[in-house]
Amino acid sequence: MANKILNQISRWCWLLLVLTLPITSQPLVARLARTGSVAPLAGVFLAVIFLIWFLPFIFRGGRLPAQSIPILIFCLWAVLVTLAAVFRDNPPYKDIGTFSSIIKGLSTLFIGLVFYLVTCTYIRTEQVIRVTMQLVNWSGLLIILWSLGQVAVNYGTGDYFRWMDVFQSYISTGVLVRARASGFALEPSWLAHQLNMLYLPFWLACSFTRFSAHKRKIWKFQFEDLLLVFGAATLMASFSRVGLLAFLLMLAFIFILLNIQLIRRIEARVIRSSDGTSRWRRIFLRMILVFLLILVYAGIMFLVMQVFIRFDPRMKTLFTFSQETSDPILRYANSLKFGERLVYWLAAWKIFGNFPWLGVGLGLVGFYIPSSIVAYGWSLVEVKTLLFHGSGLLNIKSLWFRLLAETGIVGFALFFTWLFVILISSIRLFIEKRKLFKAVGLMGILVMIGFLIEGFSIDSFAMPYLWFSAGIVTAGFSILKSQTASPDKNEIGK
Repeated sequence: MANKILNQISRWCWLLLVLTLPITSQPLVARLARTGSVAPLAGVFLAVIFLIWFLPFIFRGGRLPAQSIPILIFCLWAVLVTLAAVFRDNPPYKDIGTFSSIIKGLSTLFIGLVFYLVTCTYIRTEQVIRVTMQLVNWSGLLIILWSLGQVAVNYGTGDYFRWMDVFQSYISTGVLVRARASGFALEPSWLAHQLNMLYLPFWLACSFTRFSAHKRKIWKFQFEDLLLVFGAATLMASFSRVGLLAFLLMLAFIFILLNIQLIRRIEARVIRSSDGTSRWRRIFLRMILVFLLILVYAGIMFLVMQVFIRFDPRMKTLFTFSQETSDPILRYANSLKFGERLVYWLAAWKIFGNFPWLGVGLGLVGFYIPSSIVAYGWSLVEVKTLLFHGSGLLNIKSLWFRLLAETGIVGFALFFTWLFVILISSIRLFIEKRKLFKAVGLMGILVMIGFLIEGFSIDSFAMPYLWFSAGIVTAGFSILKSQTASPDKNEIGK
């Protein structure tokens, strides 16, 4: 009887976890966690599932998928190098203690890891995947409605209604940003991150594979088709440049797949013989088609850049670059309102050069940033404001550079290995004939492609979207493996 009650509670918590994924910084959760930034409401329901379902699952001899091995090793490495940092003479920074920073760094990694492990073990059947996808769609719809509503009201009235600001204060520690959509997230770039790491890849995959988590259609359109169109509009409304670039890379991959299909169809119609001349004609035809498609995509990219220049003041100097001044790259980045991030990245690269193997330990890179900032960085207002007037540590604002600076080349390699394993699992699912697995596999591929760029925008392990998407891919692979082979070679045992 008790087990049935606990299982029912875990089901409801899973439903609420997926539905509340869009909320990145809930004020009550932020106060409990003593943070003002990453405090996902879904983490509350994750904690319940972890305690009443995951831990008993492990204690009863439950198995973890083999895809979890690299990330578990990475976490072990991160803990070891961080503990080693305790015995190092770390530079002081204001009145911030190294111990509290270490606890914060390790706790964010633990949150991300639990999101992944719970997702990949809780989803154990195709039905659970389908229900989870339905919940993802509904939560994504809420993001779209609230985000586009923000933009419509702001452009229509020049401001937000008072009730909108009040409502946002209950769901986020941030405020509504004028002329940019932020959804339920702390800021517009976080909205773009959650769209690119979960929602848009899933909707793109469904539209390409013609799989839908829902039975009903609107004429020839699936629910995911409509969500994709309005989700892309929401991404544009966030005016996140990194987010847009990541999405364009995902679209480019989809276009490549479509181009391969198109070229094969054209070849099948134009060239029907199989003699030697036909082979050269086929090669020549492919070259022409590829060249034409490159021109088309270059034109699309140029139009997108023109749109951003027109509507985003930060992009007005996109085509203005001068080598006549000192530090031309940094000055160009600063003209695009991107200079501060580049300064932080260069600081992280310098820290990595000083600690190439072990890094400085999780949560400690901020203590080393002031002594690693390049000379030009001291002329930037944001850098000076945060250093002299801010109360917290500076952060790298890039997970790639943070991995290098805090865990060294070994930690970076381990984390990248895990991403590569997820990519290989995604490819295996994508070549499957069944649409559900094919869609999950393509989603995983798109997430990995998008993360190549998104990794330069987000530096927190606690953002759940990459972990959640990777967990769905891992769960899908485990289900497929269990259906096709009796020995479970893809799992680590008791």
